[in-house]
Amino acid sequence: MKPYLNNFLFSLGLVSILFHHAKVHGETIKAILLSEANPPYTIRQNGEFGGIHIDIFSRLSALTEHTFTMLAYTPPRAVKEFDLGRVDVEPGINELWRQSSPVKALYSIAYASSTDLLVFKKQNRLAFSTPADLTGKTIGVIRSYAYPKYEDAFNSGAIKRVDGLSELHLLKLLQADRVKYIFIGAQSYYYHQKHHPQYREFEVGGVINQVEVKMRLHPNKAYLLPQLNDALGIMIRRGEIKAIYNKYQ
Repeated sequence: MKPYLNNFLFSLGLVSILFHHAKVHGETIKAILLSEANPPYTIRQNGEFGGIHIDIFSRLSALTEHTFTMLAYTPPRAVKEFDLGRVDVEPGINELWRQSSPVKALYSIAYASSTDLLVFKKQNRLAFSTPADLTGKTIGVIRSYAYPKYEDAFNSGAIKRVDGLSELHLLKLLQADRVKYIFIGAQSYYYHQKHHPQYREFEVGGVINQVEVKMRLHPNKAYLLPQLNDALGIMIRRGEIKAIYNKYQ
């Protein structure tokens, strides 16, 4: 091979390596933050956002040198923005919840779990162990959220689904007797009970779902996955993830 061609190929390879290096370090990554009342994952006070997801991304930024720009959307809009490739990462997601998405997203290692509860007022108590126990009932759920074990019953009409905007909205619907039963995340439920005494008389009928949660990464940022996993692994081993969740109990 001619010397000048060798030099050209070497230079091209070096540029490629440097370009890849630049893409992995010090990027600005667009992350989803739910704008509806979603504490303790998203807490908005005086125009400022805080909560579990903000704290996790803050630590990921320190460990990876990336800047995470938080973009606030309602749950349905968040799904759409990810599908359109206008956001890069969605926190606290399980693959089962996004099965209908046309985007073949990548998922990080699991860093926490999510537990959904059946909640009702004392006078509406029922024996619950399987989806069949809810046949004929109307259940308040989060709009755009998926409940895999219950989707067939929702679609067939065996269980009627009433969509709420947020966990807090569901609790208000339950309090006002607009619905008799709701599906709500345990972390959010106990947070609201702590801060809103009127919800402390509600009862938990059982666990409807428990899954691991991960970071959902758009395929156009696939090269970030190893670094994201490394950083999450460090946080898990150090107990930082657990400490963040405990902070908001």
